[in-house]
Amino acid sequence: MISWFSFFSAQFFISLTLLLVMVLCRWKGFLERYSVSTLILAAALAAVRVLLPLDMPFACVVEFWTALSAIQIFLASHPRVAHLLLGIWGVGVIAAAARDLAMVYSAHRRYQRYIYVSNRRVRRVAREVPPRCRLIVSPNVQVPFVRGAFRPIIYLPAMDLPEWELRLIVTHEVSHVLGHDAFVKLFCGLLSAVFWWNPVVRCFRREIDNLLEFRCDERVTETLGTEEQEAYLQMLLNMSKRMKSLEGMSRGLSMEEFSALGRASVTKRRFHVIFNRLDRPPRRVGAVFVVCVFSMFFASYLVVFQFASYPGNGEFEARPGINYNLEGMNKEIDSATDTIYIIKRLDGEYQLYINDGFIGRLSKDDMLSVKYQNIPIFEEDAQK
Repeated sequence: MISWFSFFSAQFFISLTLLLVMVLCRWKGFLERYSVSTLILAAALAAVRVLLPLDMPFACVVEFWTALSAIQIFLASHPRVAHLLLGIWGVGVIAAAARDLAMVYSAHRRYQRYIYVSNRRVRRVAREVPPRCRLIVSPNVQVPFVRGAFRPIIYLPAMDLPEWELRLIVTHEVSHVLGHDAFVKLFCGLLSAVFWWNPVVRCFRREIDNLLEFRCDERVTETLGTEEQEAYLQMLLNMSKRMKSLEGMSRGLSMEEFSALGRASVTKRRFHVIFNRLDRPPRRVGAVFVVCVFSMFFASYLVVFQFASYPGNGEFEARPGINYNLEGMNKEIDSATDTIYIIKRLDGEYQLYINDGFIGRLSKDDMLSVKYQNIPIFEEDAQK
């Protein structure tokens, strides 16, 4: 079962998790000591949580009193407004998805106009790449990048690069292909299109490129010796210097593209992290930590946040899912003029009704108070 409360709870959990992931991604100390794969795992579980915002019957309900419940009551009373908001959401999803598809199509058309040249060193390096990867050299390419989720193509600039540097560049791009990073980016793009109104999800979409670049650096450097790791750093430094002399590098990448070199600020962070790992490889996150991440994921289904409000006299709404804080009510109970009774639900919850209108839930302490001792109690019929 999915309710507005479970949907709100899922949005809260994904926003909190993605904010934490983005903070840790900018913390060089964490990236130096631990594997970045843990952050990707946490982000993936957060995405699953928001796509499956289920209500569990045994979940703990956390009620907090806020004006948002007034919005809920207004939408319940004006279903056309609720339908209009859902329509706006749907139009936004279509517009965001269309924009992403337009970028992919525009990039595809642009690459079709590229001029391809032959390179002897590239042909030698091409023998070491997976069969499903193509290597293309073009004077239209300024910085090496890879594109395509199902048919990956590595584009290399028509520069006279030394073979050691060319080999490391191709190794970096092949690592993106073997890690299925294009599929991760596509999924993140889909998530940001569905929840285009959530600023945290939109910000994380811009961060996913950096996160995957850090993971790619980690995968490549852990298979290299010390001298090769230093050569990898030199390759990043050389590419960074070339970028300063090139223009038109601010073009954004589409959902299926990865550049070997991102923004200058991120490149500096990558350089710093790799340099500090030369003599101190990152610690592998233990099974206990992974179990904790999964435990927090499942525990998030055990908590549901619900809105409630402080209604005035005559403003009570006996509708499912609308909650009131009984402690804030000023309504006096008059047994002479009001029809008052308490219903004990099958789950043991007590609910107060006045004139057949739902007023609120009663705690065990309320039931022991003098105020409610003389009110008749009816037990819910399990046969209904």
